[in-house]
Order: sequence, then structure tokens, then C-alpha cells
Amino acid sequence: DENYIPVSSYPRIVRDIAIFVLPETDVQTVEKIIKNEATDLLAEGPILFDDFTKDGRRSLAFRLAFQSSQKTLLDDEVNLIMDKIIRSLEADKDFSVRK
Repeated sequence: DENYIPVSSYPRIVRDIAIFVLPETDVQTVEKIIKNEATDLLAEGPILFDDFTKDGRRSLAFRLAFQSSQKTLLDDEVNLIMDKIIRSLEADKDFSVRK
């Protein structure tokens, strides 16, 4: 099958990211930014696991799983990708990554 992707024998690194957005923000807009920066090491996600509004601000939380088919990833490698994702999200003045 052309779509078959072998399962990696290397472990995943899972990271969560939460972002404050405007209440009317489309979840797919945020997901697209994350996917654009996540590289091909993003094995799964972004998966929305929390969405709430409080004090006029909406919080979206996503889970990301990074994995390589060639080696065990290092935290530093994933941290660089997460930094790129955060910078790209925060380039939108209406987004603020929760830290």
C-alpha cells in the first residue's frame, strides 16, 4: 500500500502547548500554524485537548508528538521546533502562548 508508513522503533517526545486567542478564532487556523512549523518530525497532532473561555479570553491547548524513524530525538531538538512554533504563533498579535 502506497500510504503505509512503518512504525518507528524510536520513542516519541510529547509536548503540550496552550495559546490564548480571541474567542472567535478558528481552531484550524492555529493548527495550521503549528503544522507549518512542526517539521516532518511531528508524528501526531496537533490534537486539541482543552478549549475554554474565561474573562473574555479563549484558551486552546494542543498535544504534539514528535518522533524520528532514524534515531532517538533529543529534548534540545524538540525544544528548537517548539521555539519556532511559539515564535510563529506569537507573530499574530491576537495570540499569546501560555507559559
